[in-house]
Amino acid sequence: MIQTASDYTPTFSGKWFCDSKRKSKRKIFSEFVSLDTETSHNHNHENPAGWIYQWCFAIGDDVVVGRKPSELVDALQCVASHVGANEQNVILVYVHNLSYDMAYLRPFLLERWSKAKMLAIANHKFITYTLGPFEFRCSYKLSNRSLEKWCSDLATEHQKMVGAVDYETIHTQAETLTDTDWAYQIEDVLTLRECIQKQLKLYGDTLATVPLTSTGYVRRECKRHYREDRKNRKRFLNGKINGEIYTMLTRAFSGGLTHGNRFYMEKTVIGNIAHRDFTSHYPSCQKCYDFPVGRFCLYSEKGMTVEELQSLESEYCYLAEIVIRDCCIKNRDVVLPVISESKIQSGQVSRCDIEADNGRVLECKGIFSLVVTELDFYWINRLYDFGEIFIGKVYISKKGKLPNYLIDTVDEFFFAKSDIKEREKAETDKQKKIELFIDLLKSKNSLNGIYGMTATKIVRESYTINDMGEWIKQKPTDINGVIEAYYKNENSFMQYQYGVWTTAHARYQLLYYIYDVIIANGGEYLYCDTDSCFYLTNDECEKAIEEENEKRRKEGDEKGNYITTGNKKKVYYNQFTFEEFSEEFRFLHAKCYAFVTKGELKCVIAGVSAYEDSTRQYSREDELGEIDNLKDGFVFRRCGGVTVKYDDTSPIRTYTYRGEELEVASACIIEKGEKTLNNEMSLFDEWKGWEVNG
Repeated sequence: MIQTASDYTPTFSGKWFCDSKRKSKRKIFSEFVSLDTETSHNHNHENPAGWIYQWCFAIGDDVVVGRKPSELVDALQCVASHVGANEQNVILVYVHNLSYDMAYLRPFLLERWSKAKMLAIANHKFITYTLGPFEFRCSYKLSNRSLEKWCSDLATEHQKMVGAVDYETIHTQAETLTDTDWAYQIEDVLTLRECIQKQLKLYGDTLATVPLTSTGYVRRECKRHYREDRKNRKRFLNGKINGEIYTMLTRAFSGGLTHGNRFYMEKTVIGNIAHRDFTSHYPSCQKCYDFPVGRFCLYSEKGMTVEELQSLESEYCYLAEIVIRDCCIKNRDVVLPVISESKIQSGQVSRCDIEADNGRVLECKGIFSLVVTELDFYWINRLYDFGEIFIGKVYISKKGKLPNYLIDTVDEFFFAKSDIKEREKAETDKQKKIELFIDLLKSKNSLNGIYGMTATKIVRESYTINDMGEWIKQKPTDINGVIEAYYKNENSFMQYQYGVWTTAHARYQLLYYIYDVIIANGGEYLYCDTDSCFYLTNDECEKAIEEENEKRRKEGDEKGNYITTGNKKKVYYNQFTFEEFSEEFRFLHAKCYAFVTKGELKCVIAGVSAYEDSTRQYSREDELGEIDNLKDGFVFRRCGGVTVKYDDTSPIRTYTYRGEELEVASACIIEKGEKTLNNEMSLFDEWKGWEVNG
């Protein structure tokens, strides 16, 4: 039943549950609020102002609509009063992209309920915002996808009305809205409600057990395996680290390699271009390779030689601080440099003059320090010459397989993904096919989330908002104290070093295929991104890759690096699988490339929207036009992305627009922008023609 805010009389009912995730006596109501707002702004760049002009929420069978934020607060008060909600008995409010809506709502909520608690992972990145009888949660963080994709993936009855409204139209709080405007708003809320309901059912949750983020599902399942063996607690404590080692781990940590061959930059490559990627790359690394599984011990304070350091890698994982004076890639064949420009900048000891290839160092004159694992140091030493290299502190840890509880979790989700994928392809019944597709997405998301769990930092900054509305970032001052508390906590079970070595293995394997398989067999590396690669290929190159895949399958048979589906089919980890052939490929810099496959142009460009607007009638490929337009200075005007400006400090006030007095306060103003492509490698012309030992 749809009611207006001014006439709202609650009719929903429910019961209270104990909050299973808290030691306090807090209770959670069994019905939740799904909330959405629509906003406008004055399009005035010098004196911007934004406001809510329409809102809707649903709880139980109640659907409530209104125009002003003050009306929303009054309606929420009716909800709380109806069931006696308070600070100890709270009602959950789900908002898709909470940070955006809270930018507008927060001053009005604080005016009614003055004390607030928040959990945020960065400025304007709310996970929860709790005040009075309500805990607002971000459903985007729970689903890790847009509402449009979420409802599509879950095949909900209600679907987002994509393209039904024009976000550029300026609306006020008193103007008459069309039936389509209201239908769009209400359908968003009903869609969000249904998505959450299906998500709860899919994972067997109640509102008292559902995690805050998508990673929570993986963490919960991994913890279940962890608790199956009481000895895991002792093993966990055996890998305990201190503040010094943790700091070294954070310095050694790096993400995936995303880079293009500088000799092909801004050139349209025409030929037999292959595209491959690794099957479940991070899970494969965790399943198949060795990690530090014991406590890190100090092996050397200083003075080891490179040869002595590298001799450790057969038996140990190591963390080593190295100090380098001057470095340069060995020759022009080093088409994928590995030392990060930002790592040098953060570790510079003296002034460093750097020649960088889109963030990767070609040459550096100066002194800098790095912390490296044995995996990264192998490639640094192989691809660079040094003026001098000094090895400082070296910590070693016993090398071995990850603990069974983590491997069991990887296997569980890899099996689910592979088995369900087979069954979904073979299923002919439409409804069963939809159900299997939903299960497949669940298993894929869980499998991909395992790495995120392992790479979660132990020591994290906290983010709060002061009385002026300003964001405050606070760093822990006692790192050792935080780490000590982490290991004392009975709920802790994950070692941060697992995440550090996962990405190190992933980089190592990608580099191995590029240098020792593709290039070594006459292929030409063009571009890579974390777990994938575009390259010019030939028969010898493809044969070598498939021979490597076969070698890894045989190793998989020996070591159990595979799962067997319900149809008795073996699916192997650690495979470099073929995706497609393309006729043309072109890149400008990292995350900026285009290719033509079977005559169809496709592109991936950071900062450029896939489509002009929600109607999806005009794409970035339409705007790019042809592959040769991917060049320095090309401007995306219709798909150029957006700019976001937060106004955090404005108080509640009356703002006059077109003769109407509006309720306004803080805001988040999003405007369409333009994106001009930039050749970030233009400084390196002399390196493009660089000869061996030149």
